[in-house]
Amino acid sequence: MCGDADAISHIAQMAGKGQVSEKYRAKVEHLCALIDQRLWNPDDKFYETVPRNAPSGWSDVRELAGYIPWYFDIPSAKYDAAWKFLFDPKGFAGRYGPTTAERRSPRFNYAVHHECLWNGPSWPFATTQTLVALVNLLNGPEQFEINSSDYDRLPAIYAHAQHIQSPHGRWIP
Repeated sequence: MCGDADAISHIAQMAGKGQVSEKYRAKVEHLCALIDQRLWNPDDKFYETVPRNAPSGWSDVRELAGYIPWYFDIPSAKYDAAWKFLFDPKGFAGRYGPTTAERRSPRFNYAVHHECLWNGPSWPFATTQTLVALVNLLNGPEQFEINSSDYDRLPAIYAHAQHIQSPHGRWIP
């Protein structure tokens, strides 16, 4: 919603509709503040989902979707600590790209019998969102949690996931 309001604000500005632009700019500020207030779990140092009736108020599971605020350039530098989990072997590091849930979570890779899971396996769409979020982080103010060589590793892992090795040792796209 922040991204939508931001786009409307910019379009209104280009169209000479200053009041509309200001109205939507105020919505952007309000919505971004709510994301920080309601979705940032200070104990886990991560943006988390907020399920109904959760005792802590958060899911208490780091999910790859927690990087999406950077996709829209929402977080300030004080939230950059979240990126230390991306390549952590107990965090999101996976053979075929980042896992959708952290490996250290007891809910990682739990068994459930339906086709729409968010419990661990790498998902290319979520990896793409994370890549964009990471580019935005790296193009923003200086930070020390992750660097451009870390970024270079992620597409390489992602590309590797798009191939399979035949029984004869040949790699096939």
